[in-house]
Amino acid sequence: MKAAPARPATRRGTPASWLALDPAGEGLAVEDFLTMRLAALSATLHRRVTKAYLEDSGLSLPEWRMLTLLDRHGPVSARRVALFSGMDEAQISRALAQLIGRGLAARGGKAVALTEAGQALFQALLPVARRAQAHLLAGLTLVERRALGSALGKLALLAERFEADGEEAAA
Repeated sequence: MKAAPARPATRRGTPASWLALDPAGEGLAVEDFLTMRLAALSATLHRRVTKAYLEDSGLSLPEWRMLTLLDRHGPVSARRVALFSGMDEAQISRALAQLIGRGLAARGGKAVALTEAGQALFQALLPVARRAQAHLLAGLTLVERRALGSALGKLALLAERFEADGEEAAA
């Protein structure tokens, strides 16, 4: 197997290896892997956008995600949170422990729900978060937003099939 030629990582544009895609992935440089590009983008967005509106609250990103899930789905068990969030059990456990320790969430049997303080913090952060997300989306044209939404939905389905059926289902 011949290694792809080294080239500087780029954050813009479509890699040529995506346009002339070999079914075996020959020619795909590691930095062009979809998973690598999405992970790098996600980290950048969290570091530069989400973190900015969470800093004053003292919440970590996993705690914010947990707060949003509890607002939307709570009271809910940690097992159900794992289904909704894609977070692993250790992240869920740590985030819940922090929220409970700060009085932002409380356990009732196996279920966890936001406290009044948790609900108030969520309601205070939500408009700021919405503005930040809207700012990002506004940087894309309507056509780009539609394409992005469609591509993300399709990738989610492909990932589910890949996980359930193995590599052949994603082909």
